[in-house]
Amino acid sequence: MMQLFKAEISVKKNAELEITSKYEDRWRKMEKDIYDVVLTNEIDSQEITRLGTLCFEERVDFSKIRNAFKEELLRGDGFFVHFEELFEIDDTNGLIRLSFGANERNEKCYLCIHNGMISYLPNAILATKSNVAAHNLMKEWFNGICH
Repeated sequence: MMQLFKAEISVKKNAELEITSKYEDRWRKMEKDIYDVVLTNEIDSQEITRLGTLCFEERVDFSKIRNAFKEELLRGDGFFVHFEELFEIDDTNGLIRLSFGANERNEKCYLCIHNGMISYLPNAILATKSNVAAHNLMKEWFNGICH
């Protein structure tokens, strides 16, 4: 931070913000001061590599998944997949509620199975290292059930 040549540091005391945390709200009730320290860098950083999103390309058989499904927690080295609940829409379509990713930061979403294709809901799951590992474990799980 001290090597930034075009940067500005500002300190605000008890600034009125549109969004506050529960901790800020507690301090305000206790009439304590809240300080916001803002560092503004005026030099553009080098562009970082963007993470892709995860998607499934394999086709699956929902009836096989429905018959084999059970609440299950799978663990890998620093990541996990927790298949929580299956929701049946009809004979060929459904949803699976799950959480997965890194042990310290995870995703919670649904897998939508529609006409044999799987997609994430929401569909913008970042391809972090732990998410990719969990995604591959999910693919193995589906492969074991459907083939």
